[in-house]
Amino acid sequence: MHKVIKNVLRVTGAVAVLALATFDTGTIINPVQVTTPSGKQTSFTDGENVEIKETKSEGYVVVKNNENVLVTKNNILLKEVVSSNIVVKRITALKKDKNTDDAIRFLLEDEELSVIKNEGQFSLVKTEDDLTGYVLSEDISVSVMPKINLGFIKNAFVYGGRQYNKDDAVIVRDYENGNFICLDNAGNILAIQKDNIRFQDEFLNRSDDELNRVNIAESNNLVSIAKSQLGKPYVFGSSGPSSFDCSGFTTFVFRQMGIKLPRTSVSQSRFGKPVDKANLQVGDLLFFNTSGAGVSHVGIYIGNGQFIHSASGINPGVVIDKLNSNYYIRTYVNARRVL
Repeated sequence: MHKVIKNVLRVTGAVAVLALATFDTGTIINPVQVTTPSGKQTSFTDGENVEIKETKSEGYVVVKNNENVLVTKNNILLKEVVSSNIVVKRITALKKDKNTDDAIRFLLEDEELSVIKNEGQFSLVKTEDDLTGYVLSEDISVSVMPKINLGFIKNAFVYGGRQYNKDDAVIVRDYENGNFICLDNAGNILAIQKDNIRFQDEFLNRSDDELNRVNIAESNNLVSIAKSQLGKPYVFGSSGPSSFDCSGFTTFVFRQMGIKLPRTSVSQSRFGKPVDKANLQVGDLLFFNTSGAGVSHVGIYIGNGQFIHSASGINPGVVIDKLNSNYYIRTYVNARRVL
């Protein structure tokens, strides 16, 4: 993932200021020539990466030769979107007072915060569960989300021995050498010529059946992303990509789909729409009381009575388990639908 966050700690005298310069990023997918505000002609080459300063209805404002120019949306693949949210970069202490070691609790990686005041080395923050305290400024940053571009195949073809049909849905992740780099609903990566993909926006007025295919494709891609993490170890407070705790795993997987979940299992259990256990669909979040004190564990339903999760028990790490096993029947609490 390209880093677009310039998180600089500037020190002026005794005052330190956390500076966050943030831009969305994208890639030029067609050669473009535009006129700058100063009247000069400037060109963008196919495959050129750009920083996007502003999104308008008619296109994206990007920086070229120190000038802001407008490029129409059909000429840029938007890849990463910077949000206004502040998140925890690594597990760190939330302190009552910045001058003591007394911790209110530990903040988890990717946990979302509201910054009340920046005080240089420390920032006064508020958590999602309404706790207020101090955290090291270097341990927080703005949140960058991958942009999920859902595309549809125009003409059938065979790739890697697999058949792809017209209107099959894929997630477009990148653009290289005239091809979109895509992820199919089985988790396979493939390159598709740019002229053989049309994007979701072109389907806004399509039938309910086609819109249903979009939802199914999103759920299948979510499961493919989740399964690609199988075997990675359980580490408390971690949200990937090399290790996870339970809610860190669900946060990571949904993040790859462009969806920001709350960081803890308790918060996630209130996110989205409630779902009856008898009506579970692929991609639903499942919650369990494994501690005896309320929701303490979360996983993702993958169909056929199974779910995938980062477990901390006898078989720790990202695994697939049966929902109807005695343990998970006994500890099941509820389910929520996000997709």
